[in-house]
Amino acid sequence: MGGVHEKFLESANKGLAETIRIPRQVRVPLVVGGLGPLAHIPLLEALLTANPSATKDQDHPGYGLVSATSITDRTDALKKQAAGNPNSYYEVGGRILAIAQQADKEGFDFFVVICNTAHAWREDLEPYLPIPWVPLMGSAVAEIKEKHPNAERVGILGTDGTMMTGLYTKAVTDAGIFPINLDLGSPEQNAVMSAIYDTGFGVKATGTTVSNTSIHLLTEAADYLVSARGAEVIIGGCTEIPPALKGRYKTVPFIDPVDSLAQAVLKLAMNKNVDPKTF
Repeated sequence: MGGVHEKFLESANKGLAETIRIPRQVRVPLVVGGLGPLAHIPLLEALLTANPSATKDQDHPGYGLVSATSITDRTDALKKQAAGNPNSYYEVGGRILAIAQQADKEGFDFFVVICNTAHAWREDLEPYLPIPWVPLMGSAVAEIKEKHPNAERVGILGTDGTMMTGLYTKAVTDAGIFPINLDLGSPEQNAVMSAIYDTGFGVKATGTTVSNTSIHLLTEAADYLVSARGAEVIIGGCTEIPPALKGRYKTVPFIDPVDSLAQAVLKLAMNKNVDPKTF
């Protein structure tokens, strides 16, 4: 039995990332989910969809998953910072940094955060990150450029925090496309926030079952961007929005950044020639 035990220990004497790496895999990602509680589930499904040639377990790249539900609400933290109280901002950033540092110790090569608003911390944290943080915005805009190259005006749905920080506004503008946001405090933006946050019918509250009320409110907001503001493509710039609109909204193309990110994660995991900075 002693010899068998030593063989177990020999096999186990690796970092977590190396333990879950499949033979052809060149990078192992860590997925930071739980922001909100449903956020990472579509990414895991999208990773399977993005790998149609797989026929067995070992054809799918290994990845780590942290459900970081303890992290303070990101929009709330940004609003408090804007009001002169930065404590929550530092707390959110500190927790993301701690996760990245631990991921590095375990041998992970890059990480993704499945929360659009959390990307408001990326620029401030980047000098201290030991491994790359691959963002949602770049892959979403790349999908628009690839699939809808003639689109000139892109509508953005997201939380107040995403609107305040201009996360998609900058990414879309840098790609040479005109971004269209809902105005903070407008009836349309308030409806988006209710669809996400309402404790009775909001997507954060209802889990895997999206309420008809949230679907209706988000559909109306998207329609406003199209009919009143001329949007030719809609980005679901909050992980609570695609569960309500993806597959349902047909007026113009709808982009789910999590689907776009899944393609990027798969490329980075399996192709050594793809640079994380590409995204």
